[in-house]
Amino acid sequence: MAALLAFLALSAPLQMGCTLAQPAMCVSTNSLFATPAFEAAVRRFAGKGRSDWLDHGNRASQLAEMIGGPPEPPVLLANGIYRLAACRPHSCREKGALFVSEGVIRAAAVLHFACGRGKTCADDYTLSIVIHGSDTALVAEARRWAAGAIAAENTYPGQSLRLGGVEMVDPGAPAPMAAPRLRGKR
Repeated sequence: MAALLAFLALSAPLQMGCTLAQPAMCVSTNSLFATPAFEAAVRRFAGKGRSDWLDHGNRASQLAEMIGGPPEPPVLLANGIYRLAACRPHSCREKGALFVSEGVIRAAAVLHFACGRGKTCADDYTLSIVIHGSDTALVAEARRWAAGAIAAENTYPGQSLRLGGVEMVDPGAPAPMAAPRLRGKR
């Protein structure tokens, strides 16, 4: 993740005032990568958990990778929240979006092809929505963004990508406990 952030910091022009607190000052999502506090904000938001979006790895690193490629300009949503979206470098079918207000990441959406450990990836998209607690308005915004992103991918002849499922991730929730192992009689 550090190498990706260093590359983006050098390749994206530093914009005065472009921070999570002032996303309107950012030309794109990549502009945020050039800010010192961004990596820490993503790590705080995503928590220490792991996800299978790209591999079975650190959730924060995977989220940063998903929003580290070709960017979209910031979009001010009706509820005063900014959507900052981009796609994964060299794999633009996989995408990510942050939903930011008042200097805080409120939610993230990751549009990916679910890849379990040792399994092939799914043919249909999975939308993973990362959010602390429950906010139906943000979940609706994430779903709207994903629907638009999938529609944009389906502009190629013969393309028929679709949303296969939605995963809700609460980074503040306790990790699920493993089922106890039962011992049988010998």
